Amino acid sequence: MAEVHGSESRLFMNGLDLTAMFRELEGGSEHDMVDTTAFSDTSDSHIVAPMVKRSMSANGMIDVDPSTGAHASLQALHNAAASLTAGQVVVWQMRDTTLGDPGLVIVGSLPKPTLKNVLRDVVQAMFSAQSNVSGWCRALKNKGALVAAGNGAALDNAAATTRGGVSVLQVMALTGTTPTLTVKTQHSVDGSTWVDLCTHTLITAAGVTAGYADVQQLAATATVNRYLRHTLAVTSGSLTSVTLAHQFVRNP
Repeated sequence: MAEVHGSESRLFMNGLDLTAMFRELEGGSEHDMVDTTAFSDTSDSHIVAPMVKRSMSANGMIDVDPSTGAHASLQALHNAAASLTAGQVVVWQMRDTTLGDPGLVIVGSLPKPTLKNVLRDVVQAMFSAQSNVSGWCRALKNKGALVAAGNGAALDNAAATTRGGVSVLQVMALTGTTPTLTVKTQHSVDGSTWVDLCTHTLITAAGVTAGYADVQQLAATATVNRYLRHTLAVTSGSLTSVTLAHQFVRNP
């Protein structure tokens, strides 16, 4: 059997790429079991509750400046855990190279980030994320730089869904002459005629500072058609380059 290794997955937290920081990730869904046993019944009866909880955990080794302790990724982890909004966006792309690659989106809180000193200049970092909103996603735009407005390729999801979904956009870097961008998720019945589904607006360089991204999540409550695509428009100023990742969660 040939050697197998993972080298194409990514971990984003609030738009910061933490892939190099973590070496192991675990994510999944959990349903509570409900006891439906009738009073005085001698046998147990259980069903799976319809509400689903999703969580993610990660651990890895990071290099911290031994004199100052500085590390941007580490600071981002602590900032996320300290937030009171309980709306941190964590995206794990199991593969992030091709349109439609699968991943897991967690929008929630990070209750317990942990650090452990292994050697003098190396620290082990761990975190877990518990979801308020979550779902298995597919990539409409893998992380990368764009230098011009345009439409992405069509993603065929095989069928429509009436249950809606969530568009998650993370803009990591943006340069140009005072550019303002709009990013949309569009959908189509047949892959040729497109209609706006979710519109991320007012994306500016001021919102992407010091390595921290402009992160937006938008819900689509109506029918999501079979085909999806990513679009980018420059609404004012001029664009030199924008680095972003765009995922869409179709509600199960």
